[in-house]
Amino acid sequence: TSPAWLYALYDFGPYSTNSNDVFVHNELTLGPWVNTLGLRAHYDDHRQEWEYLPHIGLLYHVSEKTSVRAKVAQAFRLATYSELHLFPAHNGELDPEEVWSYELGLTHAFAPWLSMSVNPFYMDVENVVQTLPNPTPPPGVLNVNSGEFTIRGVETGVDIRPAKGVNIALYYTFTDIEDPAGSGHANREEKPEHVFNGIVTLEQGKFRVS
Repeated sequence: TSPAWLYALYDFGPYSTNSNDVFVHNELTLGPWVNTLGLRAHYDDHRQEWEYLPHIGLLYHVSEKTSVRAKVAQAFRLATYSELHLFPAHNGELDPEEVWSYELGLTHAFAPWLSMSVNPFYMDVENVVQTLPNPTPPPGVLNVNSGEFTIRGVETGVDIRPAKGVNIALYYTFTDIEDPAGSGHANREEKPEHVFNGIVTLEQGKFRVS
């Protein structure tokens, strides 16, 4: 038998969750306009209620070299099994993470071998799962849902094709997160302010190396 303190930190009871999702997506092209409309309907037996998550997108080809786009979408993430039931920080009462995201985008090709993009974004976030000090230990930390906060930023990219079969993609993302003083920077955890990415792809016949 396991010691009593272990049962105090871990709940070893049986758990199962059934999730049901229905996805509807439509894309309609009218001349230079590309319209997308989608809906995800989600039901799980933990919350026992339906969640409806819309997605609306619009793309406009200004010219052969330039396009602009906009997107509004709602998303959510269920707490994982480990966040709910495992490890000392577990909390079986966690609500799903929810976010409304708003994006704009501009892409322009300066030449057949060079294109650039800029994509500002804004997100309204709620109930993010955070591991914070427990005011009534044990355990010392506890998984809790955050309050509501905002994330905003901009992603930029450069796509270079210096030769046939060679592609170089460079990206930079700046992210500003609402992070009130005294919060312990929990909102920013695992979300860096500056991110640089670079991908080089080489293609030869049927082979591709990145």
